[in-house]
Amino acid sequence: MTFNTKEELEEHKKEHM
Repeated sequence: MTFNTKEELEEHKKEHM
């Protein structure tokens, strides 16, 4: 999986938690 920006990656991690 790839993300446009680090922010998106962090958001995805938060949703996963």
